[in-house]
Amino acid sequence: MDIKNCPYCNIELPSEAKFCLSCMEKLVEEKPIQNTDIRKSRKNLLFAGLFVAAAAFIVLLIFFIYDTNQNSQADESTIIVSAWTMKMRPHGGIDTFNFARENSIVGFGWSLNGKPTTIAEYREIRKQENAYEGDTLLSNTLDDFENITNVDSIYTHLVWVVDPYGYYYICEITGPYEYSRSPEHDEAGLVNFAKCIFYRIGTADLVPSSVIETLSDGELVIHIQGREATDITKQLWLVAKTVQN
Repeated sequence: MDIKNCPYCNIELPSEAKFCLSCMEKLVEEKPIQNTDIRKSRKNLLFAGLFVAAAAFIVLLIFFIYDTNQNSQADESTIIVSAWTMKMRPHGGIDTFNFARENSIVGFGWSLNGKPTTIAEYREIRKQENAYEGDTLLSNTLDDFENITNVDSIYTHLVWVVDPYGYYYICEITGPYEYSRSPEHDEAGLVNFAKCIFYRIGTADLVPSSVIETLSDGELVIHIQGREATDITKQLWLVAKTVQN
């Protein structure tokens, strides 16, 4: 029979003894946990953590998209639009519309010798120069353009224009009244103007009938009064703005 010595008291014991009969110490060591079991446990914990993180990310993403959409709709609902039409008449044989679009402006002519910085100054210089006496079209245009270019207004002013080929645009006014007698502005007949962003809408079938009618009228600038036409103008502008940006 094979024997072994107790590591604690050195007494001889059968090799299969599980504990020492003399000192009663346990002789069989417990098996250590296998590394593979530890790795499996860690792997499972890692997968569980990744799943929880992914689920949390998806929830946050959905919330962000929803919140962004809600804010966007809220922002759109707070925009108060004032819709206008404006004719840019050919002047001096050049393409006035193309000049306006290339320079991101809308405007009109009636040049003076002075250098007004506001429409109020323009009126005063006109009076001093006795320019365009009795021209009611100019007087009406000045009144309307003063409203359109009022930077302190609560309105977003949107101006309908049409190019020589029958394509309609909405111009979002972005700047105050300006005046220039440069050769280019003089030649284009756009000495009174304001900065804007052009948004191409398309042909007449997309445009409210009242817009088409007012652009055919004798007035240079006309304020669109109808609620329906104003709402359609706003929606077309928002769509064009999204596509163009």
